[in-house]
This record gives sequence, C-alpha cells and structure tokens, in this order.
Amino acid sequence: MLSRYDIGVFYLGKYTSLIGPPKSMSDLAELLENRFRVKRCKNIEPQKNYNNINPESTKSPKKKRFMGNIIKFLKSNQFTYDLYILYILVAFNLKVLFFYFFNPNAKIIITQPFLILNFFRSIRSNVIYIRRANSCFGVRELSARKSYAKKAFDKVFFKYGVRDLVYLVPQSNNVSAYKVIPNHFHAEWLPKYIERDIIKVFYVGTWCSRKGGDYFLKIFKKAIDGVNAEVFGGLGSDNILNNELLDSKVISYRGVVDKPYSLMACGDVFMSTSRVEGLQRSLVESMLSGCLVLAFERPDSLFLSESPGVFLCSEDSVMTILEKITALDLSDRLQLGRLNRQYAINHFSSDVVLDKWTELLNG
Repeated sequence: MLSRYDIGVFYLGKYTSLIGPPKSMSDLAELLENRFRVKRCKNIEPQKNYNNINPESTKSPKKKRFMGNIIKFLKSNQFTYDLYILYILVAFNLKVLFFYFFNPNAKIIITQPFLILNFFRSIRSNVIYIRRANSCFGVRELSARKSYAKKAFDKVFFKYGVRDLVYLVPQSNNVSAYKVIPNHFHAEWLPKYIERDIIKVFYVGTWCSRKGGDYFLKIFKKAIDGVNAEVFGGLGSDNILNNELLDSKVISYRGVVDKPYSLMACGDVFMSTSRVEGLQRSLVESMLSGCLVLAFERPDSLFLSESPGVFLCSEDSVMTILEKITALDLSDRLQLGRLNRQYAINHFSSDVVLDKWTELLNG
C-alpha cells in the first residue's frame, strides 16, 4: 500500500508555547514539511497554536465548566486518575495505529515513551523516539504524580525499543546507539544593545525545584551589587517555594511572559540552575539574544560550553563564577554575547537541523 504521508508526528497532551516539548514537536513538524509529507496530531496542528490559544477556549463557558468538573473528579483519587490516564494512553496508541494502517511505510516520530504498539516489529521499525531527558534509554523519567498506567506503558515501550533513538545533545553516560539532532531555532530577531548601570540575570521556566528555583533563591538570598535578578515563568506546585519567591526583596518576579527573550539584551546573563534538561529552549533563545550563560553542568550545558560565553558551575562554585562574569567590562560581555549568538546560529538553525533529519529519515 502506498503511503499518503512520509512522516507522522505525534504528541500526547495539550499544546502550549510556554512548555518546551509540545512547542518543539509542533516546530519539528513544520520544519519537516519543507521536504516531506507530514501528518501531525491535531493538538500540535498550527491552527490550534495561533497566539497560544488552547482549543478548549473555543468551548462555551458552561461546557468548559462541565468538562473541567469531570476531569477534576477523575483526578481526585488514584484509581480514577489512573483510569483517566489509561484512557488518554489508549487513545494515543489508537491514533498512531490508525495512521500506520493507512501509511505503513511512513516514519512515526514521538517524544514520550507510551507507544506500546512497538510490540509489533513492523511498527517498531518505523518509530523514531526523541529522548528529551538526558538519561539512559529505559530509565523512567520522574513525573509530578505517580501513575501505574504510565509505568506499565513505558515498561512495554522500553522493553521492545524503537527503530531510531534521537537525543538533543551528545550523552556522556552509556546509552544505546543514538543520533544527535537538536531542536531548531529561528534567529529572526536581532540582539538589543542597551546601556545599563546594572547587569540583569534571568531565570526562565516553571518555578520549581526541578528547574533549580531553590538554587536561584539561595544565590540571590542577599542583594549583589550591580545585579538585578528577574524570574519569568509560572509558579509551580510547591507553595513554600512560591512564597519565598513572591516575598523576595532581591528577585523580581515577572510572571508568565510570551517570548521572554525579547526582553533580554546583549551582555545580560541567563542563569540555568535546572537539575534536569534535554536541551533548554530558553537557554538557547537567550544565546540568540546575545546573553552570557551561567549553567550547572548537564549534557546540554556541556555541549553549549564550547562557546566562550557559556560558563559552567557547580553549586559550590556558582557565586565565584557569577562574580567573575559581573566583573567583566561591558565591551567584553557584549563580545561574548555576540559569540554565543553565532554559536547558536551555527548549531541550531533550521537548515542545519533539517539536513540532520533528512539524513536520518532517508537512511
């Protein structure tokens, strides 16, 4: 049977441009459409993403309230929560199966380990799995809430494997054979050059311990001369950590902001305190804006540290290196910022990443 499509791109969950994985999968589908016939699942179709509008917002208030109450009930205890998750996982697999039935020669790209259809060899040989967490294939990622359904599905997925395994950056640990294909980024905006009396240090992402919010609070427990610390992103589920941020006299909380990189200037500093990242989107976007980077050591920051404007640190050395950065003259910071931008363009531009995907898909 001839396939109507060359590729199917599937993502489980709602779309939002404020979270990396769904935006990255939507952007990937759009990139691949330049050379291939691509079918993407509805939740990452472009018409659903306009101005970050959720398709749920088109429903009437009464219907939204009714559906919200049902979902709230399903999440109210572990049993009903797992039934709800099981329904979502089965629906996801059925969508992929339906696509495969009509497109048996097409590649299937996923980024979540919940496809139990890889039990079938014919389907498994078509699947490309993008591993966003920098951990070995088969190691289950931690989630905010335990789900026996998710655990069962990813156990099957990891048991049978996939056609191709893709990481966003090179891995230092022992993993199965894999390809390195990063996310692509558009560099249509130019860095801003603003003469400031202070140095701005940015944190971007959900405010939680996984993203290192507790580290950021510790670093800016006291004011640092000549430095303003700003946080962009939604509050997490840890109310104690949230209140510490909101009560801080040193850190300015800016809330959820679309395209926070547009508020950064060349020579500013992006601080990445995350404990776990695949390839932090906001970090790369800050480099494209000409920011210097101070990051804890992870596979993605190690890869980016080839650029002279990216500084690696540990929890013990972060203050020493931050002082080193803030002591730089403005001209030195601007030069390092420009080098960071060029590095990001060289490694993450659309043409570079599309060529890597073309090589894999045609291989």
